[in-house]
Amino acid sequence: MKFLFVLFAIMALTWVAQARINKCEVCQVVVHSIEHSLQKNHTADQIVHQLERTCKFLPKKHVASCQSLVEKHTPQIIARIAAKDHSFKICSKLHLCKKAHLREVLESD
Repeated sequence: MKFLFVLFAIMALTWVAQARINKCEVCQVVVHSIEHSLQKNHTADQIVHQLERTCKFLPKKHVASCQSLVEKHTPQIIARIAAKDHSFKICSKLHLCKKAHLREVLESD
């Protein structure tokens, strides 16, 4: 079920105007993808493969930044997930989300 949520989130990001997608949202998609892989007890190789697929689902404009995020921060993200941090908090610690992003999310609900 969580996989369907992640897949839906990725597809929703793809359909949204590219200008509206920001690095905070890209980071949160990556975090959710890692969470899903960890819940499935995937190996490190399987997690990397899943993340590669996740990045390719994003609009072309964001693929390179997604891949860079994955290469640089996957171990940190996994550690923060293990510490039970929420995706927004994880991405904030990586300096990819700001309070303004949270305000946008809360106002859109």
